Amino acid sequence: MDTTRREAYLEQYRTGPGRLRKKYATVPGEARQFSPGPDRWSPHQIVIHVVDSDLNNLPRFRKPIAEPGGEVGVYDQDAWARTLPYHELSTDLALELLELYRRYTFSYLSLIGDADWANEISHPENGIMTLGDVLRLYANHIDEHIRQIDLTVDAWTRTQRGETVDATQSYWAPWEEDPLA
Repeated sequence: MDTTRREAYLEQYRTGPGRLRKKYATVPGEARQFSPGPDRWSPHQIVIHVVDSDLNNLPRFRKPIAEPGGEVGVYDQDAWARTLPYHELSTDLALELLELYRRYTFSYLSLIGDADWANEISHPENGIMTLGDVLRLYANHIDEHIRQIDLTVDAWTRTQRGETVDATQSYWAPWEEDPLA
């Protein structure tokens, strides 16, 4: 990954929490707990998930430097959303934590030397990933969930008009193509 692209990803990573906070503030109160179907997340759950995901990601940003080639773990995000009390957790607190964690991690990533961005980790689901790959993935992560919130709020709006929504449809909408690639 060249320096210009890496700097763009770093900026996208750094500013993501502000975009998520701004988006969540636009979600009507009644829509925040709305789930468009079984095993579909509400905007509230999405915010909590983003924080849990970022915190689970900490080793992925550290191991390529401290333990190149090391293996990182995974977690079952659906089990966490289903069994942990996500709806009772404070989104304000979660967003504060996300902002602090991202500022901290951004300051760390800003100190990484050029050569270290090619260091690798082994991910059980994604295979071999460079530190640059991890940055790209998490730089886009919040924006993908902002799109998911938009789709979920749209489904809520349709139900308010008496329309039915397809509960089997996935409301997760990852980028077809990386917007910075």
